[in-house]
Amino acid sequence: MRRKVECAGLAVSNVSTGLHWRYPLSTREPEIRRQGIRIVERQLETAQPLGRDAILLVVLVAEMAQAWDQQFCDSATAMDRLISGRL
Repeated sequence: MRRKVECAGLAVSNVSTGLHWRYPLSTREPEIRRQGIRIVERQLETAQPLGRDAILLVVLVAEMAQAWDQQFCDSATAMDRLISGRL
């Protein structure tokens, strides 16, 4: 994939997706959060063969029905699991 990108004269600075708006790491819904984590994993898997070491990630999507500090903690827990590989 990296070779195809380079041959096309394109530059890839990071891997991004809009899917995190629909599958936020900050949600209280376990299945939605699991899907969000899987999306991050796929971003990382895509970035590596492109020679990129950065992804763009929406870490928190505010939900009115949930306290902001709880959303932050849920996002931080998901990120910690991604970083440590404890999925």
